[in-house]
Amino acid sequence: MKKNKYYRLKSPSLFSRVWKIWGYNIICSIICFGIFSTFFTIDDVAFEIDYFLAYSFLDLRPQFIAVIFTGWLALRQFFKDLNLIRFTKQAKDHDKQIIEEGGYKRMYEGCEGMGKTLNLANDVVFLAAEKDRKMHLQYYLKYPFRAKLAIDPDYKVLTENFHFYQQNKAYVPHLMANFKIGYEERREYPFNMEYFDEKARMPEGMACALTELGNVLPNSESRLSKDEKKDKFNMKTKAKVLSLTRQYADWHILGDEQRTGEVALQFRSVVSSNWSLEETEKVLKPVFLEMTLSFIEGRIMKKGERNKKWRSKLYLWLENLIQDIGFYRYTFRISDAITSKSEKELKVFVISCDIKFDFDTRGERKNYRLFAEKPKAFTK
Repeated sequence: MKKNKYYRLKSPSLFSRVWKIWGYNIICSIICFGIFSTFFTIDDVAFEIDYFLAYSFLDLRPQFIAVIFTGWLALRQFFKDLNLIRFTKQAKDHDKQIIEEGGYKRMYEGCEGMGKTLNLANDVVFLAAEKDRKMHLQYYLKYPFRAKLAIDPDYKVLTENFHFYQQNKAYVPHLMANFKIGYEERREYPFNMEYFDEKARMPEGMACALTELGNVLPNSESRLSKDEKKDKFNMKTKAKVLSLTRQYADWHILGDEQRTGEVALQFRSVVSSNWSLEETEKVLKPVFLEMTLSFIEGRIMKKGERNKKWRSKLYLWLENLIQDIGFYRYTFRISDAITSKSEKELKVFVISCDIKFDFDTRGERKNYRLFAEKPKAFTK
């Protein structure tokens, strides 16, 4: 990225996230349909099935096996193509859902490895891009009238924030987080508790992602003391800011936590949408590529320390490609953020496996106080 040029933040396009899986399935369709149509027709399928039903295994024809096998491959690929269209549409609908639904406070809940942080990072990128679009639109709309608006405090704030994001090219505009997120060669704005305590002012229009929210705003600090001198956690100010983030600075807050009840009540009470993730499934996986990867893995394990660089590079390249092909399908329930009671109805949303941002899911491992120590021997 050129240092002297400011790139307006844009959310990753749907095409950039699905072209690999579309390309893979188009190639598979050409092969499967091509083999079948070259040697057989639908009439051949009907004839071979009738012949088999008439004579069963008494006169099993090789043509029957060939027709059924190639026909099954073609039919299987046909339904995969239909699912590809369906999942692509669902992924597009979810992109819209991220921006238009969920209010200014939302939270993901669920056990470890369910995809909370992945979706948290995905959502905040889309919200930040939408905020950047709106800010630029407002700035360009009002710029021709800048002389008349010189004494307008709203225009002054808009101008200051516009230039703030322009000047801080190293950061993803409008995106703040308490974990590492990288997008378009830029990093997140680091989160600081002083923003909640009204000791520091953030720029207008920020989308903030807070992982392990119970550690940031623990439930043990929920209680508001009548005596402000005893309010050592400054929860009265935090509660006010949490309630007025939209009015104060057009500030979205997204969080995730395994146990919603461990989050401060002041945050839970203003959450408009709490999604409890129940199940994660990768669909439309590239089976042939996975078989190839498994074969290479077997060779690496067999070679051991005699493994070659080219084989490792091939394995890593293929593994990364496989990770990008397919869709993640999440099953979730809408949960009450205060009581943690979930609705009975299960809902589904889909996102592409090709993630255009990088994020650190193991960022806390170096904070583990025993991280630098050697593993301790097991004793009976």
